[in-house]
Amino acid sequence: MLFSPIDSMGCWGPPEPPRSPPLWFSKQKGNLMTDPRAARKLALFSATGMLVALACTCTSPLAGLRSAVPGGGIGDRVWFDANGNGLQDEGEKGLSDVEVRLVDETGNVLDSTRTDANGEYKLAKVDQGTYVVWFTPPEGMVFTLNDVGSDDSLDSDAIQASGQTDAFVFDGLSDTTRDAGLVEYKGQETPVGPNPTETPQQELTAVPEETATPAAIEVRATYEHTAPGSYSEILIWIFNLDEGQDVSGAVTGPAVDGDGAFTITGDAEGKGEARVKIFQYGLYNVVIPDLQVNQEVNVVAATATPY
Repeated sequence: MLFSPIDSMGCWGPPEPPRSPPLWFSKQKGNLMTDPRAARKLALFSATGMLVALACTCTSPLAGLRSAVPGGGIGDRVWFDANGNGLQDEGEKGLSDVEVRLVDETGNVLDSTRTDANGEYKLAKVDQGTYVVWFTPPEGMVFTLNDVGSDDSLDSDAIQASGQTDAFVFDGLSDTTRDAGLVEYKGQETPVGPNPTETPQQELTAVPEETATPAAIEVRATYEHTAPGSYSEILIWIFNLDEGQDVSGAVTGPAVDGDGAFTITGDAEGKGEARVKIFQYGLYNVVIPDLQVNQEVNVVAATATPY
């Protein structure tokens, strides 16, 4: 008599019908009888002409299906992009103590951490869902080019204007592809790393003040959820202005406070800032006619607090 085996999920299976060839005997496996067609192993003993099945394992019909287990981690690396090409090249060092936050699609910050000595970070274990990773650049640094090339493990995912990644769907397992590259802010259109090897610092020659070329005026725009549940703000920064120089512009988009107009005046360091309230998600434009500037700012629901 052959008893019906219990499978790995605790279920009784139907009795095995007689079949040929019979179960095989293996001395190496300690009296294990192997049925290669059913992928089962049975430990059998013989007593008074009766075979009794002591144990078995069988393959579940769900085996092989990938199941997202809640509690996976999100992380990767923040590095100094020495050559400003937007890619992690060999020898480029990680940046420590950079703040990294995990934000859900309703604007809640679920976790905040800082990079370690190697520039690596790990955010809280979270369930499946849609998230954004938000990097905060250290003082004097800005983000490098993002999404360069086709290798997602080598590029920078932080959008230059906001420091946030695009919204992504997390499967609840593990995601270690969300990196950010940073460069020093030099007041140039294309930031570069410190002390380029082709021009050692000690060999630089000072440019006479009367012939020095003024740095180009630079405009940066992003957004901030200043009053959760009420409104957000478009932030505009302008660099390399003359002290007291006025620059005027406007923010246009789906729901701007008033006419969206702003004026920025350069301070003693040539910098100025303005904020314009907005009341809805969507695509906004920062327009400064005198500087021929028209920058887009995409306020996305994945990082916003509902109004």
